[in-house]
Amino acid sequence: MRFSDYLAKSFLAGLDKSLPVLYGLGYIFVVVPALPEREFGLLGLVEVVFYFILTVESGLVQTPMAKFIAETASSGWAIPSGFLLSSIVLSSLGVASYAFGGLLSSLFNAPELTGILWCVPLLLASSYLKNLTSQICIARHWTGRLVVIDAMYFLGSLAIVVYWGRAGVLSAATHVLLANIFTACAASLLGVLFTRQVLWETTWKIHRHDLRRFLAFGKYSFGANMGAYINGQLDVILIAHFYGPLHVALYRVGKMIYRLYNTFSQALQVILLPIVSRLDASGQKDQLRVLYEKSMFFSYLVLIPLNCGLLLGADWIFFQLYGGRYQESIPLFRWLVAGTFFLPFGAIGGNILVGTGNPKLSFRTTWIVVCTYVITSLVLIRAMGIDGAAMATVIAAAAGAIVTTHYVKTLCSFTLRGILGRYSDALSFAKGLARGKQ
Repeated sequence: MRFSDYLAKSFLAGLDKSLPVLYGLGYIFVVVPALPEREFGLLGLVEVVFYFILTVESGLVQTPMAKFIAETASSGWAIPSGFLLSSIVLSSLGVASYAFGGLLSSLFNAPELTGILWCVPLLLASSYLKNLTSQICIARHWTGRLVVIDAMYFLGSLAIVVYWGRAGVLSAATHVLLANIFTACAASLLGVLFTRQVLWETTWKIHRHDLRRFLAFGKYSFGANMGAYINGQLDVILIAHFYGPLHVALYRVGKMIYRLYNTFSQALQVILLPIVSRLDASGQKDQLRVLYEKSMFFSYLVLIPLNCGLLLGADWIFFQLYGGRYQESIPLFRWLVAGTFFLPFGAIGGNILVGTGNPKLSFRTTWIVVCTYVITSLVLIRAMGIDGAAMATVIAAAAGAIVTTHYVKTLCSFTLRGILGRYSDALSFAKGLARGKQ
């Protein structure tokens, strides 16, 4: 089994996953330096509301829609059902977010939030067709078209904020949100263009049993998505509630580079999940152990020098990016980077659980991590502020690593000695790449 054989096949999928990373880098180098601290905090709170609604819609609609369309060529019934349910979820929650703006402003300790919540319904409306047509592309394995749609959104938004930043007019949260709205509209048009044949051939009829089938499956994906949302956004919600948007800005700056590590997990999923599924289906348990041990060794081969560099160079990095601003974010940044040493256990182990047909174990692990995270966040954020939020993230990551490793051990019987012994595979891999360059 050679990783290089699968890297080439996963190029387009990996390229698509890299687009949010490029957009995130734009935040680090353009948005954060340009916006006043309080505006950057308010931008984060709008994103908390927007991503909550998107999480609900994704779990109840997008994930089931992609699954059902992919099942057979005659699964076109899922398209009208998905479009209807998505419009209901987005419109109702979008209107509610604006109507209850005063309540949200009170919850987030940010009176100014009511003045920019009008962007949330517009973001949802502009993303509606983009998200649904993207699911059609995923189900039909049109990865190239998906890359173009996502590139229009992420790279288009990045281009606009870079242009406005250089022109000196990027000074408010609404400027960034408007850039997202413009490019989401353009990406939606592209999505319709790329899937026009499928949409044209669809019989646009809605049946009750189809909707019930959607919701029956969606309740499980909704639960998993909500767990991921809580893990990703609870810290910002609690910091805003206790301390206000300025502290949200300080925390988000410290967490910004840390979030780029999500790409690591996504890239592993693109490469590992199909391999794990194939090995499990063919009963190759020994090769599954080899895959796990190799993946762990290769991951730490990259992670250890990267993390050490970030931990030691944190002061220099923040000074180069933001001058004298956001110095309070450096300690929590170091906490978060330290927590990524647990990342391979959860990321690789999670793919082993799902790929071997154990989604219940994956679901159980997710909610053990969520419960750990909620409890530690409530205690530590109230007591220690933004540093406590970072510590809670590390503790939850450690809990997830321990639980996932326990389950994986029962499936593929790996050993620590086996992981450390994979240095010879790393040497062979490096030699192969060197020969390829020659």
